[in-house]
Amino acid sequence: MFNRLGKKATLVILAGLMLAGYSKLKAEQLANSLYNHGGGEMAVVNDKLYLFNGYSWNVSRKLNGANKLEVYNSVSNTWTELTPVPETRSHSTSFVIDGKIYTVGGQQWQDNFSNKVFRYDPQTNTWSVMNNFPLNAHSLLSATVDGKAYVFGGTITSNYTRPNWNSYMYQYNPQTDTWVQKSRIPLDVQCTNPIVHNGKIYVFGGIHYQTYNPPPLIRYEIQIYDPQTDSWAYGSNLPADFYTSSIPNCGFCIKTFEYGNKAVLFQSSVYGSNTEFGKYVYVYSFENDTWKKYDLTGHLPFESIHFTLAQPSALLGDHVYFLYDLVWGVAGDTLYESGIYRINLAHIISKEHHPADLNEDFILISQEVDNYFNSWKQGNLWQNATIDIDFVTRAGYLWSLDGNYSFDESKNPPECWIHRD
Repeated sequence: MFNRLGKKATLVILAGLMLAGYSKLKAEQLANSLYNHGGGEMAVVNDKLYLFNGYSWNVSRKLNGANKLEVYNSVSNTWTELTPVPETRSHSTSFVIDGKIYTVGGQQWQDNFSNKVFRYDPQTNTWSVMNNFPLNAHSLLSATVDGKAYVFGGTITSNYTRPNWNSYMYQYNPQTDTWVQKSRIPLDVQCTNPIVHNGKIYVFGGIHYQTYNPPPLIRYEIQIYDPQTDSWAYGSNLPADFYTSSIPNCGFCIKTFEYGNKAVLFQSSVYGSNTEFGKYVYVYSFENDTWKKYDLTGHLPFESIHFTLAQPSALLGDHVYFLYDLVWGVAGDTLYESGIYRINLAHIISKEHHPADLNEDFILISQEVDNYFNSWKQGNLWQNATIDIDFVTRAGYLWSLDGNYSFDESKNPPECWIHRD
């Protein structure tokens, strides 16, 4: 299209597209899930998003999703209910191995911790009961490396005045359905999620409540586990400003996603009225051991990620999917708002090459820009991600100048791709 129109006409079209507005980091609201899954889990299998588990002890809560399982269809923007989980549970941990979803531990009822393990097979829409986890535990952490799962952290007993924290780690082998104890994590934590990079498990920050009332004991450390040596080490600390000065007034959660060669850390309030906390996303470069901070103010459908990323979330393609779950009491009843949103990490993390530049030669030719534009126009995915108008206009702009461009890491996308003489 751009080639046929010529560069002058192309610039006119680009101006019109720009006037239509840049989407930038705006979160996109999706169809609400069928049930409320606050305190539940999300998992991705074969590019499909599964949502399951959740609170069970608040009987007045509407459409409780404590043992419900549903799957999201990104084409039709609809949810479909599947075979329910064998037992109700919240605050479990989950992982995926060989296309099957495992859910471990959690709470069946308030202060009633579980050691049950269930496996879901999307191919047959059936659940299987697996061997129990060695501990009754709540808010466990988990990660998978080379076909095995590593489960650790969380809380193993509690009287809601002084939790008993878990530092034990266990490796799960799905081939033999067995658990083997591994080296204990040096600093026990919860309210964070591990990611795997180059075969090692990274745990960024987290909290340790001395009681279930704030303030929590916060962790700045990055703890790194190497399955090859069964040993833990420390990496660089989180940035000094990661936790705001008002943190004692609220609980919080960290959700971490690996994207490219970087770790993306979202903050979230768990309770309280802290509107500063959760407005920022921190990006860690494994290659350079450096941090970059982005302000999300105005890019979310609510003032901060309060009551959001403490809930289920998952990375699918370029998008982070998350549950927005807010509960409040009115006239003795409990009401809730629950919605599913997603935000495109490609609008936060600068990639060296423009997405339209498939051969990554830092030259955008007419065929590449044409294909990119047509895919956007038809609403198709591009490399398993949605295409946004600001990226299209940038590609056309660079092509209109001669297609040569370079990458400026100091700028946010799409301005990070600049014309190269």
